[in-house]
Order: sequence, then structure tokens, then C-alpha cells
Amino acid sequence: MGADLHDDVEREERVARVLRRPVRDPLVLPFSGVEARLEPRASGPFVAFAMIGLLVVALAVGSALARQRADVLAPSAMPTATPSSSPAGWQAQLMADARAAAPSTFWPLMPTYVADAVDAQVTTSASCGTSSSPCLEYGFFRGASSDAEFRVLQGPAGCCLDAARPNATRDVEIRSGVSAQYDRVAAQFGGAFLWWVENTARGPVYVAISSPVLSEDELVRIANSTRPVPSDATSAAPTAPPSPDVVATRPFMQVTPAIAPVVVNAVRAAGAIGIVLGGNWTYDGQTGVLWYLPPARPPVAHPAPKGSVVAVERLAPAASGSHVLIAKELAIRDGSAERVIYRTRGDGFYWSGWSPDGKYVALWEIDQFSGSSDMDGRPLVIIDVQTGGRTDLATTLLWGTTAWTAPHTLAYIAGTGREPWDNKTLRLWSAERGSRDVTPSSVAAFGPAWSSDGRLLYFISGPSGQWDPLAAAAGKSVGDRRISVYDASVAAIRSVPNVPGYVAEGVRPSRDGAHLLVLGRQTANATDVRSIPRVDLEVWFTDANGANATALVRFPGYGLNAYGYLTGPSEWTWSE
Repeated sequence: MGADLHDDVEREERVARVLRRPVRDPLVLPFSGVEARLEPRASGPFVAFAMIGLLVVALAVGSALARQRADVLAPSAMPTATPSSSPAGWQAQLMADARAAAPSTFWPLMPTYVADAVDAQVTTSASCGTSSSPCLEYGFFRGASSDAEFRVLQGPAGCCLDAARPNATRDVEIRSGVSAQYDRVAAQFGGAFLWWVENTARGPVYVAISSPVLSEDELVRIANSTRPVPSDATSAAPTAPPSPDVVATRPFMQVTPAIAPVVVNAVRAAGAIGIVLGGNWTYDGQTGVLWYLPPARPPVAHPAPKGSVVAVERLAPAASGSHVLIAKELAIRDGSAERVIYRTRGDGFYWSGWSPDGKYVALWEIDQFSGSSDMDGRPLVIIDVQTGGRTDLATTLLWGTTAWTAPHTLAYIAGTGREPWDNKTLRLWSAERGSRDVTPSSVAAFGPAWSSDGRLLYFISGPSGQWDPLAAAAGKSVGDRRISVYDASVAAIRSVPNVPGYVAEGVRPSRDGAHLLVLGRQTANATDVRSIPRVDLEVWFTDANGANATALVRFPGYGLNAYGYLTGPSEWTWSE
């Protein structure tokens, strides 16, 4: 195994540790070399992960991606799987190749739902994981690219991954009665992968799908479409299944970058940052590497911060006959027992989070399911976990508007409308004191984030008023946004000066209070709306007073966004 791959795996493990993620298996072992190639194009091998003391072998990554050393590892596009329209094309060739290479220990399956205009390649190997039996690998390529958009590995049941993998999402339903495990791996390491055992009429088959660009939902849809390869050469290709159910989760407005973000500085003290902005990224301050992560499904089970109980969203169709599922009930699971503490009054609800002491949960109610209404905010409700009693707070936007501190004080931004620069008031709620305003109506607040001791509340503030794009671009009027700090011990607010040439769009303090993580927006003067340039966003590491700012990551040309950047540092993960 090459030194480059060793270095990459060690780097990923370090970031996983500091972000409090389950750490990846410490050893990476490649599958045995491909012996027979039924197509001339070489496919990057899958790799297997083995835990020390366990013979656990995992599907992983194409070696070409694993060797990439670029500072920014981002896909050039985010393709969406769509049905193939030509069974006589790639499907016919895939069926013929799979039949020719089918091992005696299992009968192969094939996906019936993949990207248009793909080139499917089949390879075999003499052994598969811990089994000496051969395995099959399909590589699906788009256009002239030498890197597979996704890969499918198959082997005899028991050959490869088992339930011991610590950082997997378990019980991901593929179809009724069939569940898989999912591991969200960075694109640098081959991307996310999904694996399960498929019981067929000719015996069980281990199947794993990996992709550096496809989301969890897209991998699940491909997995749902797998069917046994017809044994008769005259048989037609299997038919793709109907569209699967889609789970509705709280949406957020997100800008799509024309240019991938770039690392500006590697700052060891900045640690590791999970950034959600134009995609999901992980910044490693020690090495200055930025990784792209494929989108993952939000969970529907939420363990309490203390104790053994779990809040579980119970899903149902958003409307009769709909393929869209939405949370209708919230139950508390304690061991094998479950009790419902909330039932929606309307079409459903979106999960917000637990209070630190586990006594309360917050959620947003949905009276009528509508994406447009979601953008203008939903009513925020507090539920008492023991009694099921509810407290109605206010309508808030769905991102950048809530922050808990121990034991159960919630900071939230009250106000309807998708514009974060108008009608947005910072309030505090606790069971003992109820709700109270922190900012006046003349101030628009956003993105609250508490210090670890609960004494200081950081947030973004600016004048509340009418939108003026020229003034906002220049950092004036409603565009004059800066960091404010509320000291709960004396009920006083102070402002942190902006970096010259920038305004603040988000903030989060480090756990020790010595530093801030700041999202800054470049300002620009223009004479008319059409001449406003596409300015940059930057992620900074500063001291506690906002001084000595060091740029970590730049998002080029994101431009002025009238609706703000709803997933700023207050919503990100940070090791520090």
C-alpha cells in the first residue's frame, strides 16, 4: 500500500477524531488484483477496511481518487441518477458480461436505474474479501471520464463488511424487508458507500455501491433497483422499480458555486471544520486540505444528549397516495418501549433539536406542506419530553435561528419572511422565565451561538429595514452586518468591529472562548445594480475580539445574497 494512501487515511482519521465522528478503521487493505477483464478499460480497485482484531473487510475507494493530493477535492458536477432509456445499450452488454463472468458461488445482480449515457464495465477478481471465492465489480462511467461515477461490488454473503463497522448509518431501508448500512466517506477516499446482503432465489449475495459524487438518496435508489441478471441470453433486461418514497426534511436556501472553494491558509489552531455552504466540506487546519462530502440523509432518530432515550420521527405520506413522506408524530424510545409525545396538527413537522439536559425538544410545525412557505419560516414549538406539554414560541426561519445552552435556555430568532435583514428579533426562552426580547425591533439579528459556559451569546446583527442592493453590497444600511455579543450575566450587548472591506455573515466561538470562527462577506461599491460584482465569502479564524483575522477558506464569487447565508458557523461543526 502506497505512502500517499497511508497519509490520506491518517489525515481522515485525525479529522474524524477532532470532529467527534466515529473514527475510520485504521487499516486499509486493497482487494486482490483483477485477474480477468471483460472490457479494456481498467477500473480503480475497491479497497477494504479491516479493524484491528477483527476480520472486517470493507468496500471503499477507487485508487485513482485515493491518490489525489489536491487542496480542494470537489466533484466537477453533482449528477443525479436517471433511468436508462436503452436496454439494448449498456444493459445488454452488462448482462452478457455478467453472465459470462458469473461465479459458481452466487448469481450476480444488476442495477436497472442508473445515469443516462453510461458506459458499464465488468471486472472480476479471484478472491473477495475474506472469501476465496471470486467477486464481480461493475464500473459505471460517464462520457470519456476515466473515473467511475459509481461502482457496484458483489461477492458471496459473508465475504466482506459486517455489522461491526462503527461509523456506519445502520438500517437504511432499500425496499421493504431489505436494509443496508451507509458510510459517508470523503470523495478523496472514493466517496460514500452503501452495502447489504440481498437474498435471491439462488442464494444470498453481498452487494456494495460506492460513489464520490452521488448522494445517499441516489445510492439508495440505485440499490432499490438491483435485480438478478437474467440467466437466459434471450431475456429482456429487468424492469426498473417505481420511484421510491422521498423523506421531506427541512430545506435550506443554498447558493451553488460556479467556482469550487479554495484553501487560503492552513492554520493548525483552527482545527477541523465541517462547513455547509454550496455543499458539504471538511477543512483540516493541520494540513490545509478541504474535502467534499456527498449529501447524506438527515436522521429520523435523535439520541438525547443525556441518558438512553431517543426521539424518533414517525413518518407518513404527506398526502394520500404521495411518495413524499413527512414526520407526523414524535415518539420517545426508551429501550424497547415507545410513547408518542407529539402529533402534528397540520401536515407534519421538522425536527430542530434537544435541550442540553434532555428535558425538552424543539420542532417546527407545518400547517400545509409547501416549499415556498418553508422559506418564509415555520412556527417553533417546545415539547416537554415527560408530559408532552407544548409551548408555542414564534415563527422562525428553519436555519440559523436556534441555539440551546445548558440546562434548557433557547436563543431563537423570531420573525416571518425569508429576509434575514428585516423583522428578526433575538429572544431567549426557558421554562422558568418564558420568552424575553434581547434585541429591539430596529435591529435584525441572525445566527445565534452560545459560549460553552452559557454566559455569552454571539450573533449577527444589523439595521432592520428595506432592501437596497447598492447599499447592502457596500456594507451599509441593512448590509452593515457585524458580530454582536450579549452578556447574559449583565444583560448587555457589545459589538465586534468588522475586518476592513468585509462585513460579518456568521460567527461561532471556540469552546475555550479564545477564538472565533467567522464567515465574512467582501463589500463592494457600485453605481448601479448591474455593476455589483460577484464578491467573495471567506471563513476566518480570529481572536476573541475579532482581531487578527486569518482567512482559512475562500468561496469565490458567491456574490451578494439578499437572503443571507443560512448555514453559517452557528450551524457548522467545529473541533475547537
